[in-house]
Amino acid sequence: MNTTPANPDASGADPEFITWAKQHEHEKRLHAAQLAQITTHPDHGDGAAALEEQQAWARRRDHEQHLHDSAIDQISHPHPEGA
Repeated sequence: MNTTPANPDASGADPEFITWAKQHEHEKRLHAAQLAQITTHPDHGDGAAALEEQQAWARRRDHEQHLHDSAIDQISHPHPEGA
């Protein structure tokens, strides 16, 4: 029985994993940049504006997490073509 994954790269990793890992690293860098912007650039406006900004950031992060979870689900449970 051949257990070699289809189209492994030089490291032997699955191409879907490589794609996910690159996207995950990109998301981590984006998250770090967003967090740095929030924490190192204080909002000089009123507290309500700061709260709205934090809520918007949380909604954006929740959406990104949903997209990530959906992509992992699709990779883990591929759907038949044409279904």
